[in-house]
Amino acid sequence: MSQIKEHVRELQSALWRRKGDSSAESSIAEYACFRKKVKKDAKKLMAELKQIDKQIGGSPLLGLDHHVSLVIRVLREVVVASTSIFHSLLLFISVSTLKPKATRRSLVSRLKGTVVGEDQHVNVNELESVDFALHAMGKCSSSEGDGKQIAQKRLRSLETSIEAVENCLDCLFRSMIRARASLLNVVSL
Repeated sequence: MSQIKEHVRELQSALWRRKGDSSAESSIAEYACFRKKVKKDAKKLMAELKQIDKQIGGSPLLGLDHHVSLVIRVLREVVVASTSIFHSLLLFISVSTLKPKATRRSLVSRLKGTVVGEDQHVNVNELESVDFALHAMGKCSSSEGDGKQIAQKRLRSLETSIEAVENCLDCLFRSMIRARASLLNVVSL
């Protein structure tokens, strides 16, 4: 998320520069390459999260003390909840602007928006919206001022959403650390 935020700020800075400056085009091209790489990495990580889900649910709790089996069940639930959150975040990052997708209620549900096109509403998130605006800006040079303004507005919206997600992730990590400390205290008794 911090790398995406950094690229967004670079794009914002490049779009604010003068019309004849070629840094906007190079920043857009860098961003497009970065997005492709991030999408590819996110898809790999989603596959790894699916493997973790399969491993967690697969082993039985036979022959264990009742208290130990309760702790293990709680830990499994924590892992399932955590992987679900990370899966939603990776899904948000890896979406493609060419395919409409089904919406999911999750940690990143606040990042969802609506784009209107050809008498239908398609659910997209801010990343898709920025991708679409930059793509449209590259294709249509006649209304470059309008395209720049739309892209800048969407970049500001994306930056705000990224900050909200970062704050939520900070809370999640702090909660995980507190839970870990509590479990270690219980185990050490």
